[in-house]
Amino acid sequence: MTVITTKRHLGLPLQARHTIEDFQRYILAQHHAHSPKWLLAQNLIQRIAEVLVEALDIQGPRVMVEGAARLLDVNLKFISAERGRSCGRIEPTDQGFLAVISRGSVTDAPLNVRERFTIAHECGHTFFYHMGATGKPRRIIPKSPGGYRESRNRESGREEGLCDAFARALLMPSKWVAKFTVNEPSADNLLSGADYFKVSTEAFARRVLYDFRGWATSIFFRVDLAGNELDVHPFLGKRSESVLSSKKLKWELAGKQPADILHYIQQRFSLRSQDIVRRGSAIWFRL
Repeated sequence: MTVITTKRHLGLPLQARHTIEDFQRYILAQHHAHSPKWLLAQNLIQRIAEVLVEALDIQGPRVMVEGAARLLDVNLKFISAERGRSCGRIEPTDQGFLAVISRGSVTDAPLNVRERFTIAHECGHTFFYHMGATGKPRRIIPKSPGGYRESRNRESGREEGLCDAFARALLMPSKWVAKFTVNEPSADNLLSGADYFKVSTEAFARRVLYDFRGWATSIFFRVDLAGNELDVHPFLGKRSESVLSSKKLKWELAGKQPADILHYIQQRFSLRSQDIVRRGSAIWFRL
């Protein structure tokens, strides 16, 4: 079982090539073994991100995702989409890859947090391809039907999840996450961390709590106020003990106005001001 060294790989530092090849060998082995779980895949793909960050030689926490795309021979094409939405797709080409990214307006405006994450996510898909001496990159394993919302036991769902994991590690490098998580866990610091790395609050929460296993005893909730129906999403630290059902909280908050919801939550759980924050159409709080 081999991984073909690619023209793209030859333009990368040797360590980056080796980490990509390690990941591809593992994925190939798991695919051929019909493994229901790829237990080591997330660590391997996040290691690729760390090596790419080193190759970019950035001097601060905000990674230039366009630079990472160039390292991987990913050209970017932006198309107009419904405002507030960002999605993308990766297409193999004779020159490497084309990432087609939807954004609210095709301008020279700086990339927003969703667009940055989408580009990083699409770069993650390139590790599921190899490229021979000529022609377009080819899949190392067949692409199964379905996508991110399909069962996570399907390879397509696992691939999407791994590309999210790669994007988190690329946009929030470990050495800066480690420095940030020495701060006291709070809703204020959660949102400050997202701003620090220029990512969404949800992405930062997942990076700290799930990838990095920081703030291990904390429980954060996001209450979404947009749309016709309020929704509640929990984010649990590794050693936290859930004391609140998101379904129960959703039932308690049903019918309340947004301003009343923030006051209700603060009073209901006796929260400090730094442990409940509203940003846009969401309320974040920590127990």
